[in-house]
Amino acid sequence: MLLQYTALAAVSCASLAIMLALIHENARMKPASKKRLYLTYGAIMLTNIIEAISLWLNGAPAWTRGLHLAIKGLDYCMTPLVGFLFVRQIQHEGKWSRPLLGLLSANVFLQAISFFTGWVYYVDADNYYHHGSLYLLYVLVYGTMMIFAAWQFILYSRRFKSSNRLSLQMILLFVMAGIAAQEIIGARVINVTLAIGAILLFIHNNEYVQQVNDDTISQQQTQLETDALTGMKSRFAYTKVLNALHQPELMPEDTVVFMIDINGLKQVNDRFGHSAGDELIRGVAQCISEVFSPFGECYRTGGDEYVVILHGLAADRVPELCKKLIRIVGGWRGELVQRASVSFGYACANEYPNKSIEELISVADERMYWRKAHYYKTTGHDRRRR
Repeated sequence: MLLQYTALAAVSCASLAIMLALIHENARMKPASKKRLYLTYGAIMLTNIIEAISLWLNGAPAWTRGLHLAIKGLDYCMTPLVGFLFVRQIQHEGKWSRPLLGLLSANVFLQAISFFTGWVYYVDADNYYHHGSLYLLYVLVYGTMMIFAAWQFILYSRRFKSSNRLSLQMILLFVMAGIAAQEIIGARVINVTLAIGAILLFIHNNEYVQQVNDDTISQQQTQLETDALTGMKSRFAYTKVLNALHQPELMPEDTVVFMIDINGLKQVNDRFGHSAGDELIRGVAQCISEVFSPFGECYRTGGDEYVVILHGLAADRVPELCKKLIRIVGGWRGELVQRASVSFGYACANEYPNKSIEELISVADERMYWRKAHYYKTTGHDRRRR
């Protein structure tokens, strides 16, 4: 039994030592987080070693009695401390830190007194350890710390998605079961259970951090790919899709591209201010999205310039969408701007089978500028005051 427990303690300490090395090598982890893990894992390793030594000292020669008392007192000091360090891993700082430290300090004082009085623990003449008359005081301290740790774990689990809570709750139950097994049936498994629980908590926390990082990257990607003013796809997203469709063979044969430009934006800015110009840009973007988003992606690529890239649309439906765009833009009204007008051009990939996406866009751009020139000619507006 003694050799078996010693082997378990050695394996636990070796596992924790490996975890400490992994933490040390983790360049992404903050120094403060590393320090908390060092303290927690170091304390668990120390309690494993202390308890193994105390078992070896049971029935040892009489001259080791003083060492036996000191080791047992240190054991009773360290075990509640581990519970506190577990809480610090998940809570960092909180209003309960000082009361808990006060409780731990009172426990250290009680164990120090017991070294001389035997109130909590004592070693008999044959150098065997026994509980003292005030052992229940230690159980109260230890139980309070474990209950508090369980409560903090439950609160901590609420921060996670439901998919992450089950594993955290299972870690808590695992540790509580190990504590109960030792206190109720005398199975010496607390320190081994704490070691495994600490490792599982580290793995769980790393998984959560990775998910948070993935979500952050996803949010940043969404922000990069979304135009802040209009909510359309951004210039960044437009560049990505151009790169993806750069080779003609990568572009679907049913691709249709539209180039769209607002007529008279500069005139609106000059007469009514840039707030009115922004309203016009947003309004036209809404109209474009209403017409085209069921069939593909809409991009704002410049101040008043938009690109639409469609896939899976029959070529004979393009004139229908053009008429719909003219109708919806013509019917738009804003608070500062009472009318909107756009020029647009389009190109279908099946008309130009060997052209790249950039070349298709160039064709659509030329057609759009032809319409814009026609607009300025028929309205008599100065093109320099678009």
